[in-house]
Amino acid sequence: HDFITMFALSLASVIASVAAAKAKVEEAAGSPILDALQAMATDIYQSTLGLAQDVAGLTFAAPRFSVDVYMWAVAHVRSAPTLAVKVYNGDDSTMNDFTSFAVYAAGVIFCVYVGVVALNLVLVLFTSVKDYFQGYLVLPTKIPIINQKLPELLMALRDDLQVEVFDRVPTFK
Repeated sequence: HDFITMFALSLASVIASVAAAKAKVEEAAGSPILDALQAMATDIYQSTLGLAQDVAGLTFAAPRFSVDVYMWAVAHVRSAPTLAVKVYNGDDSTMNDFTSFAVYAAGVIFCVYVGVVALNLVLVLFTSVKDYFQGYLVLPTKIPIINQKLPELLMALRDDLQVEVFDRVPTFK
């Protein structure tokens, strides 16, 4: 209870502080800069309040979830002897349920496997394209038609682009 009380008190103090600050900003409002700052502060306030509500909801839901998981586990443990007897006797509905589960699980595993293979193929394709075009990722230092060196300003721009953009592609892992 101490944690919940402290959390509620701190949340209430944050809300009160923001409300008081918002009231002061509303009194001083009038300029476009203050209006823009107030809009940003309001967005931050609303998103923070939403986050606090989500955290509080999850915190208060955790005990109920734990109880539900415990009840689910107990129900399965209690039904284990009955299931074992049905399997031993070869009950048709139980065997059909096992078969349906096996087919469903195999389908899910196959779909995940195909998805991982497709992702791997796409990544290999991107890597191959990157390796193939690696020689084209060097910007020229001369104007090709007249074989003249680039002016100093363009050369500085070219060097920056080469280092910051194009040199990163071949070394990307």
